[in-house]
Amino acid sequence: IERARRYERGLALAMIDIDHFKQYNDRNGHRAGDQALVAVARIIGDRSRAHDVVARYGGEEFAIILPETAVEGAHAFGDKLRTAVEGVSLDGEDPLTISVGVAAFGMNITATSQLVDAADAELYRAKSLGRNRTCSPGSA
Repeated sequence: IERARRYERGLALAMIDIDHFKQYNDRNGHRAGDQALVAVARIIGDRSRAHDVVARYGGEEFAIILPETAVEGAHAFGDKLRTAVEGVSLDGEDPLTISVGVAAFGMNITATSQLVDAADAELYRAKSLGRNRTCSPGSA
């Protein structure tokens, strides 16, 4: 964060939530829920760059810090993850999907807390628009 500020470099944050995870867990059991978390984490890890920071944010949410990335690149990355997860069905019946919200430093976002709040707001917007989508400031 300090490096992005000091050198005026891009820095984005992606917040990811597994759609309808509680229902998936209730229908299929906690072991299946754990397998779903592992599957999504693998997809995220396999598609992230070595210098990205991937973390489980809580429950079925993940956060990814994307250095050297503007909001457009973060949106494209989030959509790449969304598309990769969309094709996964661990039981052959319940396909997994994710919602993604992204934001980046710049314009009105100048503090860490603002970045987290903005990415989280975009995640909630993705969910309110029907889930299985990526939202970022200015996206439809």
